[in-house]
Amino acid sequence: MAAADPSHGTQRVAAGSIDISPQPPIAVGVVGRRATHLDGALEANVILVDGHDGQPVVLVQIDTLFVDAHSTQSLARYAGMDPGRMVLLASHTHSAPMLTDQLCPTAQYAPERRAAVEVRIGELISQLVNAQRRQCATRFGTVETPVNINRRSVGYFMDLRAARKGSLRLRRRCVMQPDPYGPVDRLLRALRFDDESGHPVAVIWGFAAHPSRQPDRLSVSPDFPGRVRERLRARLGSHVAVLYVPGLAGSTVPLVPFAFPRGVGALLRWMLPFLPYSHAFTTQSFSAWCNQLSSAAEQAVTSSRPVALAPPRIVSGRSKKIFVGPGTGAGVELELRSVAFGPELVLAATSGEMLVEWLDVIPKRLLENVWLTGYLAGRPTYLPTAAVIAEGGYEAEGFLAPFGMSGAFVPDIEATVIAALSEVIGDSMSGSPSGD
Repeated sequence: MAAADPSHGTQRVAAGSIDISPQPPIAVGVVGRRATHLDGALEANVILVDGHDGQPVVLVQIDTLFVDAHSTQSLARYAGMDPGRMVLLASHTHSAPMLTDQLCPTAQYAPERRAAVEVRIGELISQLVNAQRRQCATRFGTVETPVNINRRSVGYFMDLRAARKGSLRLRRRCVMQPDPYGPVDRLLRALRFDDESGHPVAVIWGFAAHPSRQPDRLSVSPDFPGRVRERLRARLGSHVAVLYVPGLAGSTVPLVPFAFPRGVGALLRWMLPFLPYSHAFTTQSFSAWCNQLSSAAEQAVTSSRPVALAPPRIVSGRSKKIFVGPGTGAGVELELRSVAFGPELVLAATSGEMLVEWLDVIPKRLLENVWLTGYLAGRPTYLPTAAVIAEGGYEAEGFLAPFGMSGAFVPDIEATVIAALSEVIGDSMSGSPSGD
């Protein structure tokens, strides 16, 4: 492997990872299904980069469904740092124990587990804060890979409630079904940090797809982010911190290779018209898909090009209310963070599950050289556009009960989100100080 090119900008970096796998049996996911064994290790990966002001900027990704602002505060306290200097992301795997109490009780949230995980991650961050930095060159790569698909399908479908009462009629609605014509972000991104000898220290990679296709429903699993992590470490070294960025995955799922539906119900949904269906998959077809994605990630990392990045500048922010109502979800605001490595690259994150449909709403000028993602620590929620809200479906309203929310999104949600993004991205680029 070639040594780092000294003509390009370098970063002062420390990185590490820890295993945070629980001891089964344990409840996983929103519904709290009982997992009896492990299928791959759950991890927390941390990358610390000295900022423009000499203070550390800390990027953390945890293998879990959601993280909330409480975890940001806790980790910062354990590490003895300002929480505004931290970007904390969840991988959104559906096969890990819950680390937030802000969803319905069915999640069987275990506060003692969250506390233990936060202590361990906080200790790792503290160690990295006090560790000697490595001078690292940066490389950035992208690969287009057609292995994801939009899951929002609008059309005429059987009214199942009416059918149960003996009345057969069709109703136009949005269902959770693969839509080959729906919007999708197929760009896999990878940012690599190499030390002065050219050896990889850390990788940040991202691809927009829901980590919800783990075929073994009785397992604790990092889902595909763990499979890709293993592949990258096999190529780059077992010591490399590998941080996954979910991107705009709220309405996008893996396009797993076709497998014949198993079970009468799944077969009927696939065969009969006007019934919503999901692609069937098996352990073998899921593994084949993971291999496709892993190959694309490996290509993006190994073919990445040197890029001169400035020491990062981090800005934190909070939107106006995006959701109001009388229930526990009343007054939901977005948490935001942006990390600008100069004009060449800005990582911008919001809490909530951002849908890929936002790419048609956010001004293109705002997204130039911006790597945008949801799943930042904050109140769990979907983040639909106005058009998605009008269409309905799970991402607009169906998720409210499982997420313990009642009320409605504000009419000016698009303007609210764009204004908040504009502020944190613009401030990070212009050099304005961070703030909450």
